[in-house]
Amino acid sequence: MLVNFILRQPKLLTRLRNVGRSPTIRQYYKPKQKEAFFDVEGVVTKDTVLFRYEDLKKVRMKNFLGMSMLPLWAYLGYFAYTLKKKLEPFREEVSTNVRYNFLLDNVTKAGVGVGVGFFLFGVGLTSYWMVRTMNTVRKLVLRKGGKYVGIQTYGLLGRNEAFLNVPVVHCSGIQHKFYGK
Repeated sequence: MLVNFILRQPKLLTRLRNVGRSPTIRQYYKPKQKEAFFDVEGVVTKDTVLFRYEDLKKVRMKNFLGMSMLPLWAYLGYFAYTLKKKLEPFREEVSTNVRYNFLLDNVTKAGVGVGVGFFLFGVGLTSYWMVRTMNTVRKLVLRKGGKYVGIQTYGLLGRNEAFLNVPVVHCSGIQHKFYGK
């Protein structure tokens, strides 16, 4: 009976689910008067936050991990690139064994290509995370007057305070259906 009472109370159930969780880090603007966005002249009297994603610690950690991949993959690439010189003294020792000679030939032939591949993979991985962090939207603000939208991103190190103002007529918003769950 108590379970039926709790399940019928949506606010109570929501509170019970959120016990011990961190506060919301994403917030969306839900206007009370939806026609305010269509009649823009003089309706917006102050800056209105439309979207906010404040999780600086998480964004910085992902950026740091992404940027730390470059030295790691550069070292792996350098090691594979110079492996041919390090293995040449062992060629005489393995010349009698066919299997080891075959493996040594494969390693010496592929070492340069694998080394360049490792380095380029590290550069690509680091570049992806840097570009992703620089383009992650921190705040979206409808400016006073309603003619411009200010976009604030995290920037390279997460310290970007500048807004990029874009005219509202150049913006479009599409929400796609999510079929995951």
